[in-house]
Amino acid sequence: MFKAMNKYYEINFDKIIEMKEIMIKEDIELTCVNSNGISIIVPGNAIDILLGQKDNILLKDAKYYISSFSTKFFNLNNPQTNENSVVEGADDNKYSEYEYFYHIYKNCMPSNEKLKSANNTLLNKIVSEKTNNRLYLLKPYLDQLKLEAKAPKVTAEIAVNIERLLTGMGIVGRLDFIRHLKYIKSSSKNVNAKINSETETMVVNMMSSIVTYLEKEYFFRDIFDNMDMLNDSNILSHSNRVCILMIEFLYYYNNIFNKGLSTKLRQDYKNIYLDKYKIITTKLNLMKGIEKLENIYKLGIRKFTSSEILSYAIGAFYHDMAMLNMTDFVPTDEFIKDGDFKDFHTPKAYYFLKYLLNQKYEACLIAGLHHECYGYGSGILKNFVDKKANDPKHKVDFLMSFEPEDIVNAECLAYFPAKMFEVVDIYDTLTFMQGNRNKKPEEVALFMKNMFTEDKIAIDPIVFDLFIQFLYDTKGINIIKE
Repeated sequence: MFKAMNKYYEINFDKIIEMKEIMIKEDIELTCVNSNGISIIVPGNAIDILLGQKDNILLKDAKYYISSFSTKFFNLNNPQTNENSVVEGADDNKYSEYEYFYHIYKNCMPSNEKLKSANNTLLNKIVSEKTNNRLYLLKPYLDQLKLEAKAPKVTAEIAVNIERLLTGMGIVGRLDFIRHLKYIKSSSKNVNAKINSETETMVVNMMSSIVTYLEKEYFFRDIFDNMDMLNDSNILSHSNRVCILMIEFLYYYNNIFNKGLSTKLRQDYKNIYLDKYKIITTKLNLMKGIEKLENIYKLGIRKFTSSEILSYAIGAFYHDMAMLNMTDFVPTDEFIKDGDFKDFHTPKAYYFLKYLLNQKYEACLIAGLHHECYGYGSGILKNFVDKKANDPKHKVDFLMSFEPEDIVNAECLAYFPAKMFEVVDIYDTLTFMQGNRNKKPEEVALFMKNMFTEDKIAIDPIVFDLFIQFLYDTKGINIIKE
């Protein structure tokens, strides 16, 4: 369906018609090259004009190419692994759906034999079911949570149900993602990529039950940390862990906000954070005065609503849906080549959540921005900023916002919940970098402090300090002082 040509991918006219709503909404640029070699560039917001001119002599026998940003979403070729069989040259028929899952998502294969057996059994059940019924196979885990809804604490049994529910959702989501990619590269209409509304509702209901449970006190403080099923470096387990950790961090933030966090940060800002934010804003060319905390945060600091926490949890859970390689991103020099991290799983996950699962911007931006790292990583922010580049009236007055509209409209350059998840994701990635849980998480936290808030500032200094406080207060993890 798509043929690479320099930094563009060829797309046929029928596919333009099918995708026009996405192209208009995201302002995806199209290049038309006619038989005489004349090129015509069509902005995404003018696609309707092009469709009305298909008989124009200038467009006779024209070829159409999607702009380079779009390849980040549509091209499944992962530059880190050279895994290109999903888009080009794969003989899909030689694999069963079960086999194809692990052929594509090699990073989902556990190293723990007990977990491997449990996940394989679950995957076999899921692929044996009709596409639109697959999430219903997980309903027993959801029903069990509902039966235990009045339990005063999260027990080991409840924790196992939560883990199995998340793992099943992760498998179904990746199967849907594969199906969607096959649809994109297929010129035929016999691959249905549409996610039905019942699936969307089930995802929200399942995550809502998990989010509600994790607000309870745990029977053991480290109940999830000690689960064998979560002590594995595969991406399914990683997604489960960071989803749980993000929810815990969000609830912790709300609790300390109620105890005067906003006042404390204003008092500490000048002595502790001002110099760090000067480095950040200078790097991002945001040159306005930042002498007060209010100059950094648009509309100030606030609590999260229950609805927002649910959306952030969904975004955190699906954040690596499009990542095929084994190693997640950490903003160290060995991961960054030529000042840019050449991996596009973040915008792919953003589009999956936005257009297939029909989720709110709050969820989509968590996935799309979780490797932004104040310009050291990659993400979808550049797309929003580029749309405003030629608008002389557009200006950015604040660095940080709690509101997704400020990011989509490029009125701020950092989304506070995404900055929280960025820290959670890097922490978990580093903890499991050697394939199993680091026995000294204090060393991971100290490494992050030195590397990403002192040597260079890649993660938000306020968010990181809150995370360190969270680890100490809830898990007894304390940074080893130098």
